[in-house]
Amino acid sequence: TDVATEAGVDVDVDGFEKAMAAARDLSRDARVAVDVTVGDLLGAIADELGEPTRFTGYGSVTEEGVKVRALLKGGERVASAGAGDTVEVVLDATPFYAEGGGQVGDEGEIILSDDRGKLVVGDCRKAAGGRLFVHSCVVSEGVVGEGDAVTATVSAASRRRAKANHTATHLLQSALKMTIGEDVSQAGSLVNFERLRFDFNAPSAPTPEELARVESLVNGWIGDAIDLTAEEMAISRAKEKGATAMFGEKYGDVVRVVDVPGVSMELCGGTHVKNTAEIGGVKILS
Repeated sequence: TDVATEAGVDVDVDGFEKAMAAARDLSRDARVAVDVTVGDLLGAIADELGEPTRFTGYGSVTEEGVKVRALLKGGERVASAGAGDTVEVVLDATPFYAEGGGQVGDEGEIILSDDRGKLVVGDCRKAAGGRLFVHSCVVSEGVVGEGDAVTATVSAASRRRAKANHTATHLLQSALKMTIGEDVSQAGSLVNFERLRFDFNAPSAPTPEELARVESLVNGWIGDAIDLTAEEMAISRAKEKGATAMFGEKYGDVVRVVDVPGVSMELCGGTHVKNTAEIGGVKILS
């Protein structure tokens, strides 16, 4: 908004936030009441398109010149949608992270070429066996149709917070293992834009003193400003390198390994900071 003010442009912040909330509600409703027919429809769309959605979000939060491949409104495929409509959008490529591995889907905007319209994205999830990335949106301006060229842009602020929280879960797991013991194993997690939750199994609940040490270790690694690396490799090589995998999780032949040298090495498809200093700090609340 500061940049817009300097340029003499008015920004409807309230309208944007309302559209974002509506898009998030659409995605939440879709998960609560899964329509088998919609699932079948998305599967058929994936078969028709042939190529899966190409994810470009590890390297960039913006992707220009992508195409709208499919639009869904009210559980049905439509050719176009106008201002005020809540829709689900499939693109041929996207920088939006789709919910997975405990990390929530990205939010942001999809802008039509020549600024003919705009969609506010409240969430992104995978469908059709992971072949499609489905963006839950509200059309805030103009009309969008299948075949339109668009620019997809993730909210940089939201992504920054999600990356920091996700990397913090990796540091947290290592600190728990160092403090409580190697018997600690991850049972789940939640990584969103405001906080993180790390679920784990251990022989006994950590004491307040142990939690204080865990917090100190994590913040120490953050202060060390450690550079991370992320690399795709064969799962056999990842196992040889000692990468940690989540118990019960299914992995393909090629996996992504996120390495915090000397601290943590995990199989992970989520988004992460480039340096631990970007996290800022961690406070354990419960």
